[in-house]
Amino acid sequence: MDNSGQMAAFTLFVIIMMTMILRQEHFRLLAEKRAANEGLKMRSILNTAMDGVITIDQYGTIEQFNPAATHIFGFAEAEVIGQNVSMLMPPAMQAQHDGHIQNAVQGGGSRRRPGVSVEQVACRKDGSLLPIGITLGRFEIEGEVKFVSIIRDISDRVATEKELRRLALTDPLTGLANRNQFNNRL
Repeated sequence: MDNSGQMAAFTLFVIIMMTMILRQEHFRLLAEKRAANEGLKMRSILNTAMDGVITIDQYGTIEQFNPAATHIFGFAEAEVIGQNVSMLMPPAMQAQHDGHIQNAVQGGGSRRRPGVSVEQVACRKDGSLLPIGITLGRFEIEGEVKFVSIIRDISDRVATEKELRRLALTDPLTGLANRNQFNNRL
């Protein structure tokens, strides 16, 4: 092979290598764009969810707090990020919560089964208590355990149930015990 043949082969080799490098860079950029879009999509879902969504790490530190959670609890996202989630609980429950988290992290389970909604009492920024429905989930990212709570303010439902019980057991006109309440006491 003469010099011109060697030069043509070398040029072809360089072109092929550059094409491969550019193609790899294209796929890398495409993967980064997809990851960024997934992040934006997830943030959009969280921001438009009607229920509060709170994520915490394995130490109980709040990592995400969506706008619905802000509406429920009265705290701005910036006020709670980095704080322990027990700040959203009545004082009587706060001390026990970290132990429940550590038990769940270590695989000992929890009083609550993941994916099952339970009723609980929470604490707003102003200190008032409110009934909530809470569903817990557990997941891992890069070996670190995380928890997500889906929270719904059930104050209206609880008040309606209380009123229905009152109406079922009292006379609406006098407010006195009715026949149902009398029969229940027998």
